[in-house]
This record gives sequence, C-alpha cells and structure tokens, in this order.
Amino acid sequence: MLADAASSVASRASETTLIARALTRMRRVAPDALHIACDWSHPDAFAEALTHAELTHGPADLIVAWIHSGHSGVWDTLLATARPGALLVEVVGSASLDPSRGDLSHDCLLY
Repeated sequence: MLADAASSVASRASETTLIARALTRMRRVAPDALHIACDWSHPDAFAEALTHAELTHGPADLIVAWIHSGHSGVWDTLLATARPGALLVEVVGSASLDPSRGDLSHDCLLY
C-alpha cells in the first residue's frame, strides 16, 4: 500500500524524499528520490533523518506516512519539518477496520 502511494507521489513531485526501514523496494518504486534508511521507532535517528531531508529539499509540502497508532511523538517530529499548510496523509492497514480488534474509531490529528 505505501509503496503504491510513494510511487504515485514521486511520479508527480519535483523532489521526493523516502524514509524507510528497508530501502531496496523504495529504490525500485522511486529511483530518483532521496532515499534515507531509518525506522521511526528510533526517535533520535528518525529526527536526524528528517532534518537531513529538510536541509536537502526544504520543508515538506506533503507527507505520506504509515505509522502505527500510539506514536504521537512521531507525528510531532514529522510536522516539525513540514511547511505550514502541508498535507499529511496517513496510510493505514486493513486491520484498522477489523471489528474483532475492538473500537473502530480512529484518532485524528488536527494541526
């Protein structure tokens, strides 16, 4: 799912930065993008990767991310490198709509 979204964005954007744990697939999806290997579950390294991306391309206009629930600090880190008014798209897996997992409500982050 995220690879398809990244491919679509990269094909339309003048500059793209992809941050992912495993870059092999992302390099195939968007070969001309800036690729940074990093895992959002390591907050200091993630913040450093975002700073590198911001210094290379400037503040983000669009962020497409798949980050598990309960990690609001990651969103704060992402938004700190975004241009005011940037569009944030959260990709979620199909399990987020599985009624056996309990409450189907989804927290929305409004900035």
